[in-house]
Amino acid sequence: MTADGINGNIGKNTRVDLQTFKGGLQRANLKTDAEKSIFDTIDTDKNGVLTQDEIKSFQSKIDTSGDNEVSKKEADNYLKSNNLKKTVDKKELLKFLQEYNKNTEDIEDVSVTENAKGKTVQIKYKDGTIETLNPDKTSKLTKTGENEVTTTKFLDENKKLLKESTVTKDGDMKEIEYAQDGETITKLVETKNNNQSVSTTSFKDGKPESKEVKSGITSSYYSYDEAGNEVLNSKVENEGIPAKEKRTEYKYNKDGTVTENITQYGKASAILTKDGKPLAVQIKEGDKLTNRTYYEKGYSDTTTDAEGNTTITDSTLDGHRLAQKRTVGGKEHIVTYDGAGNTKIVVQNGETLSSIAKKFKCSEKQLVALNSGGG
Repeated sequence: MTADGINGNIGKNTRVDLQTFKGGLQRANLKTDAEKSIFDTIDTDKNGVLTQDEIKSFQSKIDTSGDNEVSKKEADNYLKSNNLKKTVDKKELLKFLQEYNKNTEDIEDVSVTENAKGKTVQIKYKDGTIETLNPDKTSKLTKTGENEVTTTKFLDENKKLLKESTVTKDGDMKEIEYAQDGETITKLVETKNNNQSVSTTSFKDGKPESKEVKSGITSSYYSYDEAGNEVLNSKVENEGIPAKEKRTEYKYNKDGTVTENITQYGKASAILTKDGKPLAVQIKEGDKLTNRTYYEKGYSDTTTDAEGNTTITDSTLDGHRLAQKRTVGGKEHIVTYDGAGNTKIVVQNGETLSSIAKKFKCSEKQLVALNSGGG
């Protein structure tokens, strides 16, 4: 008998080389009850996978004579000593031994580590797959394929898929979590390494229900409509920076318009849009309220301050002022512009050259020069 195993016979003209047996055979991969019953007698730690030490122990138990042969009597004695005589016969034991190498032919190497929680078995297959079997009988399969993409599958104790992750050579990662059936998706997490973004999609009954996208200090939150299309519900920009943080809530109206409610430091806005174009805006900043209405070629702002004074400003779409009327204490002041940034002055009743110059914070001479083309 060798240190590693024995060469023996079961029945006439039948030889089984136990010395070639290696660890890695798993109970979950066996098909018949007889095979599983024999397996259970070898698997002394009951973790569902055979190690090399367990194989050596089995070899010494079945070859009781130490003559390097497994006789019919030894086979009978092994079955009897393990209470298998009534459920497993010698032919089934022989078949188990004959097919052992076939069932482990794809295995390249097996290693075992042990700690307070138990044994962890790692099986390396010839195709590069590495299977890790944990003490709690959960496991994972890891393989690096084309384009250096590494795929890892996490399985429960019944070999049902719990989670699957893929990592590219650039560090991008995708993780899919599954329900107890091992098929229905419950969560999808995608991480982009180049822009440090993380997208998390939650599913209900296998269909996407909500999504959160974090990119730096910006977070966006989505739901899904009946057709499965993404619907943006809210966004937080400059998150965690109070003076710059901007929060936007989106409300989708029956008439096809969208209301964007925006909260910023000391400022609240409501923007009404349709097909991506603004229709109206309301801005509350301190004690000042501004209502903006858009028309074909521009927009008009009406601003009211804490004292009830109003300012109406008409501007082009690109922000150049066209006219402004300010009412203070019941008195109106009107200024017009040429649409290119230059001011036109409309002299009000009772205004003098001196009062106008004072209003625009310049000298009378400068005012005359600017309005005569001389400066």
